[in-house]
Amino acid sequence: MLISTALVGDHYGYPGSRLFRADTGVCLCLLVRSSVGAVCPRDCEEAFSSSQAVFAGEVVDSEPRQRPDVKRSTDPASATFRVAEVWKGPEQETVEVTTALSDASCGYPFREGEGYLVYASEGLQATLCSSTKPLSGAGADLEALGS
Repeated sequence: MLISTALVGDHYGYPGSRLFRADTGVCLCLLVRSSVGAVCPRDCEEAFSSSQAVFAGEVVDSEPRQRPDVKRSTDPASATFRVAEVWKGPEQETVEVTTALSDASCGYPFREGEGYLVYASEGLQATLCSSTKPLSGAGADLEALGS
């Protein structure tokens, strides 16, 4: 099986994250340390156009990341956001986003009380392999979005 790698730096909020793609088209996100600077796997314009919703908000409630009844890392988890600004998608006060329960399945590790710039796909899903990131590291995206 052919595997290629692309360094994505601090893009997902994890220093030195690496994105691995196998020839099957499956995306596997692994977290490794690196001293190389941030390089986005896709630009803000591409992320915006391929997303169903793009918004900034704070996580006000989330399903626990570790549950005793979990059978698979791909089981769904959710995070409810208090929305501060919407560029695309539903204009609501709160939005619920789903992700895989584990980051081993590219689930995004949302934390209550923290702000994020969310790029959500159909069904309002966010992953480590999307352009979702903490607001603290979203300056370039926010500038491109016109915030």
